[in-house]
Amino acid sequence: MTATTLLVGCGAAHFREYGQILPSGDVTAAFARHEFSPDLNYYYSGSDIYPNAILGLKKTLTLEAGLWKSIDPEPEVMKSFISFMQSRALVNNDFLHGFVILDPEGRPIGIWYSILVARTAVRVKEDGTVAIPPPPLEIHEKGRKMGPLPSIR
Repeated sequence: MTATTLLVGCGAAHFREYGQILPSGDVTAAFARHEFSPDLNYYYSGSDIYPNAILGLKKTLTLEAGLWKSIDPEPEVMKSFISFMQSRALVNNDFLHGFVILDPEGRPIGIWYSILVARTAVRVKEDGTVAIPPPPLEIHEKGRKMGPLPSIR
């Protein structure tokens, strides 16, 4: 067996743990209507006022600890989070998008809501824990296309 074959085989085994995050108009519309599933646990990343992303993960799965903050899925709480996210996105000339999160076999395991450039990776570990790194805290600054907003005098 050559070294190349060994590396390709190990790489393929490693990537079998990874799922996908795909754009979804249905998820975008559900967040815009403030509709939330009782089958999901919700989390956010970033500021407590202006989150960078909201993640909904099936309650049957465990999210890797430490990177996300849990959200109480009460309608008013979620509506407030989304309103603040929309405000921040508009200031930066961005729009929020919904995504469906798929496990390595292509089955839906959750949803994601953020600006387009804030996507990440999904890894389902052997023990069933799901690792989804949050977007960088400065994602809105990195996502700016037009530079800083001009000051008004």
